[in-house]
Amino acid sequence: MTVFSNEKRNNCIISRELKKPVLAACFLLVFGFIAADCFAQSQNNDQQRLAGTWVSPDDPEYGFIFRSNMTYSLIDYGEVFESGKWRIIASRNIIIVTDDENEEYECLYLLSNDGRTMALIDTEDFYVEVFVRKE
Repeated sequence: MTVFSNEKRNNCIISRELKKPVLAACFLLVFGFIAADCFAQSQNNDQQRLAGTWVSPDDPEYGFIFRSNMTYSLIDYGEVFESGKWRIIASRNIIIVTDDENEEYECLYLLSNDGRTMALIDTEDFYVEVFVRKE
């Protein structure tokens, strides 16, 4: 004779005590991959938007050239005044330039929505300089 039971079988490999921590770990792992991908896209996007020639609207002979190979030149009176390397921390809107003498300068950068205006903000000296993209 067949006996029916109301007991449910637990065919799960993971014990009941570990279900919540395992689910939380899986969620954090997936979230980490998504966040890392978003950060990488933001970093690359800002690097592409910054690459180019930026001049002062008040003095078109003064400005920066940020190249896609992560080098820069500071132009003054139409001639290269300083050169070096640049990098950004997109998550904090920070640009860091390193000149040929390995001196590092860090400031905030803000880009307009259309990508044609950039503000560099020196937080130590409370100084803001605005540049427009040169076509």
